[in-house]
Amino acid sequence: MAKRGAAKSRHSNRTNAMALSQDGDRRVSTQIDAVMHDAENGSLSIRLSGLHGRDPKELNCSSWLAAPKLAMAFGKISLAIRFRAFRTREAHFIDLTYGIFAYCASDPRFSCLAISNLDSAFVSGFVREWLSRTNDDGSYVLSGYTRTHYLGALRKVIRALKDMNCADLPDDCEIPSNPWPGGTLVTQPKEPMTLRQSTAFYRYCRAGVAAQIAEVEAVWTSADQARRVCSYVGETPLPHRGRTVGMAYLRAAYLANGYLPEQKVLKATNAELFKITAEFGYQTIARALAPLAGDLTKFVFLLAFATLLNAQPLLDLELSHIKTKKILGTERIFLSSPKNRSGRKQHLNFAESSEGDSPYRVIKFLIRWTERLRDLCPEQMRNYLFLCVPRNKKGRIRVETLHQMGQGKSVLFHSHIIGFCKAGGFSWIGLRSVRATGAEIADLLFGGDIRKTSALLQHSGLGVTEKYYRSRLAQRRQSEQLAVAMDRRERWIASQGKIEPRNTPQSEEVGAATPGFRCLDPCDSPLRGERQGRLCTAYGQCPACPFASVDVKSPYALARALQVQVLHHDARERLGAEAWRLRWGESYERLVGFWLPQFDDVDVQNVAAQLPLPPLPPLD
Repeated sequence: MAKRGAAKSRHSNRTNAMALSQDGDRRVSTQIDAVMHDAENGSLSIRLSGLHGRDPKELNCSSWLAAPKLAMAFGKISLAIRFRAFRTREAHFIDLTYGIFAYCASDPRFSCLAISNLDSAFVSGFVREWLSRTNDDGSYVLSGYTRTHYLGALRKVIRALKDMNCADLPDDCEIPSNPWPGGTLVTQPKEPMTLRQSTAFYRYCRAGVAAQIAEVEAVWTSADQARRVCSYVGETPLPHRGRTVGMAYLRAAYLANGYLPEQKVLKATNAELFKITAEFGYQTIARALAPLAGDLTKFVFLLAFATLLNAQPLLDLELSHIKTKKILGTERIFLSSPKNRSGRKQHLNFAESSEGDSPYRVIKFLIRWTERLRDLCPEQMRNYLFLCVPRNKKGRIRVETLHQMGQGKSVLFHSHIIGFCKAGGFSWIGLRSVRATGAEIADLLFGGDIRKTSALLQHSGLGVTEKYYRSRLAQRRQSEQLAVAMDRRERWIASQGKIEPRNTPQSEEVGAATPGFRCLDPCDSPLRGERQGRLCTAYGQCPACPFASVDVKSPYALARALQVQVLHHDARERLGAEAWRLRWGESYERLVGFWLPQFDDVDVQNVAAQLPLPPLPPLD
């Protein structure tokens, strides 16, 4: 993918009421897509119409004029291509800018390039000379994803030209499917935060949310008390004595008609409201009326920890996505937020709780906190959960939302992350880091079971989890688990199925060769005949091994030890007393004389006697 930071710095977001069309002779509305070419100033821009009534976005594509004929054709064709998301559409133009048109700008011979010149030879040159450039050390200048996306943008345009049966397109125009086989698309999963860092950041978010809720709800409680005394208290000037913060809140809500203007504006225009806010605190009254965008940051992060949702479905939460139901006497809140990229909905539910970090409590609070703003915002914004007061309260926009109405990621939310993290002493942390941390914790809790982690993250398949949310630590643990499983299988084969780890409870160790026992170093057995570096296969000999130990509080260990004792009795009858003594005598004496007497807890003995365990294989 193109470097988004560089792309953003080179693409403006200007919005004009009227703009020149391609030929510069007529004017077009700003609410439609357009290719705007100003030949006099040598500029070219692409306007992408805004969604849901939002302002359009204008991309500076003047660098395309290195090949003017091709630029006009590519601009019109690209506007006709259908994309699932606005951000993907914007990225397509950026990929063309730094891909094919950067290649055209690198060589003057491409200045007269047109559709008729787009044959396979030109495409091969683009791949070889531009996308496959290498550094002095032989590494590619562009990353695998960047190369693939630059070539993919060209492929989309060529495919659209073929679908339109463009007569100028050469018959010999083929885009290679994978010019860089052998791992060009190796993905580096987002690395999670450390356990200490994630714990500290979670506590920071939880403390901030708890303090904000307590402050605002204290004002609301005071207002409810004042309203019970006098239902119209906010509609009349407040008395000079006995005034409460709740009364001030009700009066401010009545006079401000939504939210408080700046203090200097209040001082110049409304003396009564200025005195009220000065007496009880401007911030206290203002925050009780409605949140700022920065106030919502900690709430978003806390919900991200609880839900592990991606940024888009979390920030796009609407009231229609939130339902409450009573199940078995407990009220639960149900979330069903659409994930645009996959076209699926992500479903979650949480039980009613009074805990400060409860998603139920947080979402209910946010709905009430933003309720006043829903009467002030446009119809298309009214349903969103994360509404806030604009920073410029004197502007034409009266209400903002963290959701960008289909135009890519929320710039408003991301602009407050740095300040929020810095205030808590943290470096920049994004919502993807929170989700990756949740995946890492899930991998630890589920013992590396990727199916459970994938289900928790609500992925469409295991490949998504493996590719994007399998950290290096998780991959290392997975490799270690695979190595252990291979060693155990090798020992199972070498022992002819006698050492069976699958019959052992998860709480018990399976390193020892004899069930019920534990081993200090199963790969370096001191017993005769065992090979160093491989798991010990001395089935039945653990009682006499100096590396052996048992958990004397484990009923399972006692039950298995008693089974081993019975196996010794059977082996003595089968082998004869002398042969059995030479082969098993030392192990039996150690088992009966030392290990079994260690189990002196009557409760452990009673439980062990009732455990239903499968039989053990006989001793040799």
